[in-house]
Amino acid sequence: MDVNALNDAWVLPWEMGSRLAYSLGFLFLFIVSLIASGMTVFMIRTGPRRGHARGKGRSRPPEIRSPEEENPDLDLGDWK
Repeated sequence: MDVNALNDAWVLPWEMGSRLAYSLGFLFLFIVSLIASGMTVFMIRTGPRRGHARGKGRSRPPEIRSPEEENPDLDLGDWK
C-alpha cells in the first residue's frame, strides 16, 4: 500500500497553481483596501462640518443655576 498514492488521489484535484494563489491573494488585499477606502470616505462625509475644530458653530454652554431654584426643599447647609 503506497501512502503517497492515496494522498495524491485526494490532494491533486484541489491543488492550485501559483498563478491562482497570487490572484486570490491580490483579490483579498484589493477587497481589504476597498473596504478601508469606503470607511474613510464614509467617516469624512458624515463627520463634523468645517470649523468644528476651531469652535465655530458650537452652541454655548448651558448656564449653571443654583439647585435651590428648582428644589426649594433642598437643604444644602453643609455644602455652602
